[in-house]
Amino acid sequence: MKVRDYVKQYDIAKKLAEFYHKDQVDIGGHPYIEHVKYVSDHISNYFKHGDNLNKYYIAIISGYLHDIMEDCNVSANVLSSEGISKKVIEVLKILTHDKNISYKDYIINISKNEIATLVKLSDLSNNMDIRRLKKIDNNAIRRLKKYFYSYKFLLGEISEEKYISELEKI
Repeated sequence: MKVRDYVKQYDIAKKLAEFYHKDQVDIGGHPYIEHVKYVSDHISNYFKHGDNLNKYYIAIISGYLHDIMEDCNVSANVLSSEGISKKVIEVLKILTHDKNISYKDYIINISKNEIATLVKLSDLSNNMDIRRLKKIDNNAIRRLKKYFYSYKFLLGEISEEKYISELEKI
């Protein structure tokens, strides 16, 4: 795929995210579109020198759309009909958390896909920003710990065994 095709797809992804997330708010009461924009805009923080441009575009497009299937019930077929590529849809399927699968297994599955990992790292980074929360209670602390260990695991700073062990303590 050529760069101009990815740029066009990026514009489509932004419009789809704005449309489907327009009335949603995050856990802190902020417009949800701010979160998906953050995720897309900050993926570059996780790229290694020399990563290719195609991978970058797939990641930032996926960043805008990372919650659209899970939170808005938008199907792969709808995304495809709107012009979103199969490569992006494959990443979105990995990023969509099936509630029948434990969070731990969901994150471990993400770790097996380089682009999904980049998107999830950016997502977790924003999710760990306590300034987005209205209050920090015990539930928030447990969620932040879960995100923290998931982040460290996806960065490769802790092993899968250590990750599982830490999540079991939460």
